Amino acid sequence: MGVRGPLGNNYPWEKLQGKNILIVGGGFAFTTLRSSIIFLLDPANHELHQREWRGRMRTYYAMPYEGHYIWGATAGMIRNFHERMQAG
Repeated sequence: MGVRGPLGNNYPWEKLQGKNILIVGGGFAFTTLRSSIIFLLDPANHELHQREWRGRMRTYYAMPYEGHYIWGATAGMIRNFHERMQAG
């Protein structure tokens, strides 16, 4: 997950620390976007899973919803985003 600044450039994370953020979306899909963000940033929806892979136990986050999962690197980035926003 990333934050884009003007003209599609990446925005430096360090400038977000300790600040409120505003998420801008438009069109009829905005309510879906808002609901998705609220769901994904709620730590109650973050599960820690473990699986064996290549002989080692691996731990990763998963965010289940209606039989589907966001997991691994994507869930980790969402969790990291949540933690950074809480630290500010």
